[in-house]
Amino acid sequence: MIRRSFVSLGVFSTFAVLVAVSAPAGATLYAVDYQTNLTYRIDPQTAVATLIGPAGQELGPAGLAVEWRTGRIFVSEVVPPGAIDGAGLGVLDPATGAVQPVPGGSDYVVSLSIPGIAFAADGTLLGASAINPGLYRLDPVTSIATFIADWSGAKIVFGFASTPDGTLFAVDKTTLYRANGATGVLTPVGPHGMAPAGIAPITPLAFEPETGQLLSADGLTGRLFRLNPATGAAALIGNTGIHPSGLASRGVTEIPALDARGVTILATALALLAVLGLHRQRLG
Repeated sequence: MIRRSFVSLGVFSTFAVLVAVSAPAGATLYAVDYQTNLTYRIDPQTAVATLIGPAGQELGPAGLAVEWRTGRIFVSEVVPPGAIDGAGLGVLDPATGAVQPVPGGSDYVVSLSIPGIAFAADGTLLGASAINPGLYRLDPVTSIATFIADWSGAKIVFGFASTPDGTLFAVDKTTLYRANGATGVLTPVGPHGMAPAGIAPITPLAFEPETGQLLSADGLTGRLFRLNPATGAAALIGNTGIHPSGLASRGVTEIPALDARGVTILATALALLAVLGLHRQRLG
């Protein structure tokens, strides 16, 4: 009975430690600055941008998209050295900010300009062309772009994002839409009210897993917004101080430093496990 009690206490204490120190730490918002080719982390509560590092590649107005199945962050508009009319896909290293081009290189032309990318429910990578308004299927290995359909109403979509279940959203200068990834039909959700600057504004879009809301920005002024996916209405968070053309929010779990309570729990658990070890030795 005593032995079983020690075992139970040891297991319970270890479980308590794990619960205390491995709580989810929220989501990290990543961004790429189209004017400097630098990558950043942005605090979605304050809009403060922290430099990660250089992309290491020439980028157009690059978009970002999380592959929800793997957590990889894909980058569009990666222009390889010496390319005259070619751009392709890459993968972002969130630790260093470096962008690694996919093995197939640059197989869609710059004239397509695909700043908005998002993953559909079946894992297909989709792209929104800002110059030839339309929806494309992108091969994540070769970067080959295959035309699917024109956007309904000839809308110029820049921001494009998906939820983990594959629901697609798109944003233009005035409106947030739900997007059909098979037909290109855009269904208005509502006006966002961001009033982005410029004739052809840069408005990246990302889904925030922690809140179930969308994040967007005015790429020219650096303002960051949170959008309500049910109404389209945007609320200003703050100014990032950078020029984001792509945003991606990825959930993370971290083990933070222990506070005083965590230290006490850990010490108690270790003491109980030590006693359990001695008890086992005596029984042996």
